[in-house]
Amino acid sequence: MPQKQLAELARRAKGKPILVIGGGPSGASDLRRQVVKAQFIISCNEHAFLLAGRADLIVSVDDIHQREERPMRDVLTKFSVPVCAPFGWADYEFPDCVATGNSGLAAAGIACLLGGAPIYVAGMDTLENERHLKPIKALFGSREIRPISGPWRDAFKR
Repeated sequence: MPQKQLAELARRAKGKPILVIGGGPSGASDLRRQVVKAQFIISCNEHAFLLAGRADLIVSVDDIHQREERPMRDVLTKFSVPVCAPFGWADYEFPDCVATGNSGLAAAGIACLLGGAPIYVAGMDTLENERHLKPIKALFGSREIRPISGPWRDAFKR
């Protein structure tokens, strides 16, 4: 089956608050502090389902699930939500311009491409260095990304 283009999803997400949920330890507390109601949720791998019970899109750059040591396809397709990943089995084509350092960076980039405004980031507790965020900042600017906590908050000061 051919992969779909993200432009189809952009019609649903453009100009709406998007929440990107990662798997960091701050995820649950970030979601308790989240006061704006997101109209579109992007899950980094399966984390939105574990923390919020739902998502509109899954973004993953992992071929193998690290903890379960099985194909990520098997882990993610059980949620019956479209997946955007750089693999042939994904529902949506993964754009070349999005950073692929990890699923969180990729999900934030996808949220920017979809036109989310603003983009809230929860459960993103690691940032090896700001070099990883450079592609996102260069393409989309930092004004749209609003991390709830963690090192991303310092990187995207408004």
